[in-house]
Amino acid sequence: MIELIATAMLTELGLWLVLGVISLASYPMIRTRLLRLHPGQSSVLLLCWLALPFIGSLIISAFLYWPDLAMHLVESHCHANSCRQHGPSTPWALIPAMGLLGWVLFRMLLGGYQKWLPAWRLARQLTDVSKVRGSYYELPTQVATAFTMGWLHPKIFISQGLTEQCTPNDITCILDHEQGHRQRQDNLRHFLAWLLTAPFLQSWVQQVQDDHRLACEQACDLLACERLSPESVAGTLIHVARLQVGDCPTGSSAFANNHTELRIRALLGGQPERLKLSTLTVISGSLLLLLAALVNPIHYLLEWFH
Repeated sequence: MIELIATAMLTELGLWLVLGVISLASYPMIRTRLLRLHPGQSSVLLLCWLALPFIGSLIISAFLYWPDLAMHLVESHCHANSCRQHGPSTPWALIPAMGLLGWVLFRMLLGGYQKWLPAWRLARQLTDVSKVRGSYYELPTQVATAFTMGWLHPKIFISQGLTEQCTPNDITCILDHEQGHRQRQDNLRHFLAWLLTAPFLQSWVQQVQDDHRLACEQACDLLACERLSPESVAGTLIHVARLQVGDCPTGSSAFANNHTELRIRALLGGQPERLKLSTLTVISGSLLLLLAALVNPIHYLLEWFH
């Protein structure tokens, strides 16, 4: 029983890593197309792309180790006197399975310690020292800054120094943008994107994570355009970018310190396109068929190592 559990764990974690490397290596081939889409859609698709290796490994493992599912995808074969469906197992799986599990848990716990815990503590401290101004918290500092912080219950923070140097139209734009982050739960999305890529080297995932953050910012820029013109939003973005000095806190979504030039070009570049539902359905179906086709060869590959 331990041998079977260890092999199943090794299969799941190993497939996650292998599929993750393949998806990261192939990302440049779809990147240009993704970045042309409406940012609200591309941000979701990017997160799905990052989740695909983990979800795909779960699906394949379920087919491999659930006999009622395996009978439809794994060719019938016998071992000694037994011809019933079975999940592949190997006696040497325990040590590498524990090693991979330890690495994944270490990376996730390290991320929580470095990203989630400091941001959670800072959000509480900033809330305590700030004054509530309607839908946002005003920070008592002359440093110009505006950001949304928090994962489950995000809050908008705007400094007193920024409000004093902005027009009412600028503040409206900033609030609409930051409320977009809050409604979309973008900070939680960023953290999920990090968790889904936790086992991989940061240099491997930096590009796709940056693109995901850019798409989220552009999506909120377009939400601000529902009440203001794109030119007005771009003007506010330039104004705040000039005032703001330094980076915003870890775990936050800032108004003007992320891909400012690219966001302005997108605002002034016209309406972005969207993929049709039929296209998304075909892509999803094709990926599921591909995962199902991998079950039989992976089953025999694992038995080969027995």
